Amino acid sequence: MPVSAKKFARSVSLFFPALRQRRVAAQLALIGWTRRPWRPVEAVGGLVGADPVIVDVGASRGLSVASMLMMKPAARIVAFEPIKDLADALRARFQGRGDVRVFGCALSDSDDVMTIHVPVYRGCVMDTLAALRREDAADWINPERVYWFDPRELTVKPQRVDVLRLDDLNLAPDILKIYAQSHEPEVIAGAEQTIRRHAPAIMAPARIPRIDASLRDLGYARFAFRDNTFQAEGEGDYTSWYLRPEHRDRFIYPWRK
Repeated sequence: MPVSAKKFARSVSLFFPALRQRRVAAQLALIGWTRRPWRPVEAVGGLVGADPVIVDVGASRGLSVASMLMMKPAARIVAFEPIKDLADALRARFQGRGDVRVFGCALSDSDDVMTIHVPVYRGCVMDTLAALRREDAADWINPERVYWFDPRELTVKPQRVDVLRLDDLNLAPDILKIYAQSHEPEVIAGAEQTIRRHAPAIMAPARIPRIDASLRDLGYARFAFRDNTFQAEGEGDYTSWYLRPEHRDRFIYPWRK
């Protein structure tokens, strides 16, 4: 069986957790040095207007925020990250760098306090894979993704987090990015009034039928962004874009069937 370079790199990083931290730091540095955004959000650069409101649900380590600020320095970014250590790091990283507000909470379809589950493998805290459902947190690390996988080395650490509804926050987003580890439909349900009122362009993980169905019910169609073009009914490598007819006038990019 041929060795997968991506799987091998992922596996090595789990044996040497410091490599993961350095990789993220290098990615953030490259965004600044090369002036090239993180690929999943590069379409943001074609949004008409200098100061859009961007809501980033699941901001994690800040690759999307850094890319959005690079493309739109005057953007007003509201980031949500439920893992306390990640939220604290985001605040420190972007302090004084544009209009960035970080909420240390999760979003869903109700206000509550919930338990988020953080996988830990071989002592490496996989905080970017945290999920509200325990099975979603645990299932990602498996023999298909990791060489030398040992289930005895995998634990899941619970953490209590505050949960809000986006509809209760009086935001008017131009772009809504949602990465919530299989909880996206609940985030969308809690943002339905905001979405109907302001019709933001929406970024979400690709190839997730529940997300697709939720957004089509709100009048959106799915697009892939490739070669500086929105391609109707396409699937991106990482991200699908969900757009409405009025978005033709909000982006400089052409649409293709």
